[in-house]
Amino acid sequence: LAHYDGSAWTDPVALGDAPVYVDDLAEGSDGSLWMAADGELGRLASGRWSYYPWPSDGWLETLAIAPDGSVWAGYEG
Repeated sequence: LAHYDGSAWTDPVALGDAPVYVDDLAEGSDGSLWMAADGELGRLASGRWSYYPWPSDGWLETLAIAPDGSVWAGYEG
């Protein structure tokens, strides 16, 4: 995962054992970064990743964060 600040690319946080194909990103109401990737949901908060296995046979494709902070995921399958 890379970040572009308008002048340079950086790799702010290594993904570790994370999935390698990122489908979508969304910013949480608390400033965290949510990621849909390879059948998992990831969250970057305070410089650390947490991963939540997707409970469906479907493929995560899109994310949206509601005003109340809840995460909505669109999937295929």
